Amino acid sequence: MVSLVALVAISRIVEMLRPAPRRPEKLAWAPGIPIQSVDIGGVWVRYISTGAGANLVDKIKQMIPP
Repeated sequence: MVSLVALVAISRIVEMLRPAPRRPEKLAWAPGIPIQSVDIGGVWVRYISTGAGANLVDKIKQMIPP
């Protein structure tokens, strides 16, 4: 039991000391597509926008009755 507690404690300490990963400036598989971000309630969400046509979220809203 003591070894399990020590393992969890060491794991937490290592995670706190590890630097946060850097955000990539562009996608490796599609460098021409810009990465956009938006703040939603204090949480930064990154997304990409490609193609033409209606927004997928709008299509899902049409399928779900109000």
